[in-house]
Amino acid sequence: KQHRRKRRWKVPLDCFRPSRALRAFRLGHALLTRRIAAALPLVALERRVGPFLTDNILITEALTWPRLDDFLATWLAPQPTGPARLSARQQHQLAKEVLWQMGRVLQQLHDNNFAHRDLKASNMFVRWELGQPPEIVLIDLDGLRRVRRISMRQRFQGLMRLNVSLLKCPAVNHAGKLRMLLGYLRRPGSGRIHFKPYWRVLDTWSARKLDQQIRSRRNVQLIRRQQATRETGA
Repeated sequence: KQHRRKRRWKVPLDCFRPSRALRAFRLGHALLTRRIAAALPLVALERRVGPFLTDNILITEALTWPRLDDFLATWLAPQPTGPARLSARQQHQLAKEVLWQMGRVLQQLHDNNFAHRDLKASNMFVRWELGQPPEIVLIDLDGLRRVRRISMRQRFQGLMRLNVSLLKCPAVNHAGKLRMLLGYLRRPGSGRIHFKPYWRVLDTWSARKLDQQIRSRRNVQLIRRQQATRETGA
């Protein structure tokens, strides 16, 4: 993955800190040492002219497994398109396992004080074979960072991003999203989980995030129309 700087004011900052590729390389290995499945970082390259960073790239292992959103659409849809058709019972069990693992992966990240600004279904792969339990593998290491102590707000933000991404997966129903939340909340020996307060907050935050995304898309479309109108007039 090649990293491109989007804000010019970060140019002087990059003179005194490692590149995004190098930071992602280190964080990827930090995940693996904590037994959190992630794409293995192989090489981090950066080019500098004096102290100024001009380019950087991260190379990870090539993964042949499907993205989580594609996996759900392939295996858990009403009419599965996978190479082997699953029975309704197998579909139900696989859905339970995958969604539970999503919550567990996020729990592991937060328990180890990792925060991810763009954690969603399309940034995860599913390692799975028939007869084996599925495993979630993180692939986007660029949005990852280590914090001193994960806050409750950061926990809900991570849950909200996952929940919103699942809203775009038709194969996942309300019960499926709830299972993801329970996978996150469940602890060994925790007994019965009172999830409703968490679910209400998560639902509110997710609705707010969806509204923001809709407004952002409308603004982008409006700007493009205005640009097209100016070009036509010119």
